[in-house]
Amino acid sequence: MSRASVLYAKGPRRLRRVAVRVLPASFKRRIHERLGPTPFSKAPHGFVPTWENPDISLYLDPDYMHRSYVQRPQELVLEYIRQATQHSIAPLSLLDAGCGNGRLYRALADGGLLQKLEYRGADVTRKVVEAARTLYPDGVFDEGSIEKLPYTDGSFDIVVTQHVIRYLEYYERALAECLRVSRWLFFVVEKEAVPENRLGSYYNETLGSFFNLNLYGSGKLKAFARAHGAALAFTLNDSHVDDPDGQVVYVFCKPAPWVVS
Repeated sequence: MSRASVLYAKGPRRLRRVAVRVLPASFKRRIHERLGPTPFSKAPHGFVPTWENPDISLYLDPDYMHRSYVQRPQELVLEYIRQATQHSIAPLSLLDAGCGNGRLYRALADGGLLQKLEYRGADVTRKVVEAARTLYPDGVFDEGSIEKLPYTDGSFDIVVTQHVIRYLEYYERALAECLRVSRWLFFVVEKEAVPENRLGSYYNETLGSFFNLNLYGSGKLKAFARAHGAALAFTLNDSHVDDPDGQVVYVFCKPAPWVVS
């Protein structure tokens, strides 16, 4: 196999981004035929993303996906929740929508916040939910899609979703569902704000599946939230200053429970 083939398939991500732009389609097609999909392969029409392919041992690693770029925005969310819980006498209910293997649950526990919260996690992937239940047996984790949450309207004071909507085909259904079940606060942590929606896909070699890879315009997300019940919609951080990888924390607020008659 040529060096160019190896570079395209296994090279550093920045070099592969250049390669995918300049290499002819015939060359990329031959690589696909020989090696299978690569991160920059074109996704088949109507593909179905799945996190179920890997062995569950991958998700039983508590540090799976606990990269530095996800830690800083989560710290901001935790601090906001810490401040919010100071105003409430009774514990606040929190839904971790798209909870993965319980990364937020662990952070809440480490931060001493679980005593002030009634935590519940939900994820669409069975293996991931099983892993979360194994890692954190005291937590409550349900199997359920963020696009069709199995909860009644206003079931949770706070809803948090981190690094989820970018992997959906469109954001509207998921955001509407989270706003529906939230009673007060809704946090969305996502990759950088962009002027306009950018829709794409990629192949994840570790998970062995194609996924949507979409970035959504900040203004559109905020406008959508306001149209679906949020009285306030703002970003908690300046992604280009606070986070080197450009993660954004969106905060969508409904009227606070203690001022609602």
